[in-house]
Amino acid sequence: MSKDFQIKKERINRKLERYMKIEDLGFYNLNKENLEKFIIEEFQCINRSSFYPNIKALNEILEDNCIDIQIKSKDYVDKCVQPKDEKYFTRREIQEICDIFINSQDQFIIYALWNGIMGKNYEDLLSIKVSDVADDYSYINLPNGKRFICDDFMQEILLGVVNHMEYMKYLSVEEMRSADTFEFNPECEYLIKTMRTKRNNDGLNKMLPTTLQRRLDLLAKIYMEGNGEKIGFSGKSLVKSGVMYNMFLKEDIEGKSWGVEEVSNYLKMNGYKINANELYRVYHNVYHGSHVNQY
Repeated sequence: MSKDFQIKKERINRKLERYMKIEDLGFYNLNKENLEKFIIEEFQCINRSSFYPNIKALNEILEDNCIDIQIKSKDYVDKCVQPKDEKYFTRREIQEICDIFINSQDQFIIYALWNGIMGKNYEDLLSIKVSDVADDYSYINLPNGKRFICDDFMQEILLGVVNHMEYMKYLSVEEMRSADTFEFNPECEYLIKTMRTKRNNDGLNKMLPTTLQRRLDLLAKIYMEGNGEKIGFSGKSLVKSGVMYNMFLKEDIEGKSWGVEEVSNYLKMNGYKINANELYRVYHNVYHGSHVNQY
């Protein structure tokens, strides 16, 4: 075992122990669902070369602790690795994408993430309750204590989310309007509701982060079927997309100049936990590879 891999393994073991302490778990009762949550939360990375060694180290840790679970990289690579076809959207583009989807809930998920409503492991997004939404849909009181002011597009989406008590399943682009539907539990207090099952307390529990990521994967597939363009939807990429668009507005309208230090200060000031060096590089590739004149 190389020294670098040993250091990586020790680091991942510390992260896993910290995760188990937070979740009140031990090696004796770890299961696949617990580990999936850990992987999606902790193994978000920039490239494939760092992802596969992480999975290898995790599998060795499980084996060292006599856990009879082996993680397959292929099951999680699309959820954790930044897609090569990752795309970034202006406000107009993301609104046009939202209009493709027939469920207000899906529109809200995409647009809320683009607007930076996420939190660690989607906690801020998934914990929003109907009571947190203003009666006129003009703002949302977020679980992190901040108030999000809604634009007209978000207000229209929220009207649908609050009042629609059913979800239409996507079969395909051509068939989606005749697809089956399922009803939400009207007693569910959360804005983002899920199918009623025994496992989620008859639809009263909030959606799991893993369920949300699967929803994003489905929406990316629906988008591809309708537009012929393969993209990757993830919470982090959508948040990053919205952040960069707002940076572009400041540069284009206010004349703001973005260096690494300025990007870092902007992220800290707005509470975004994004690598400033990476965002600086991506921002200049996206917005200065060719000048963008659309809003």
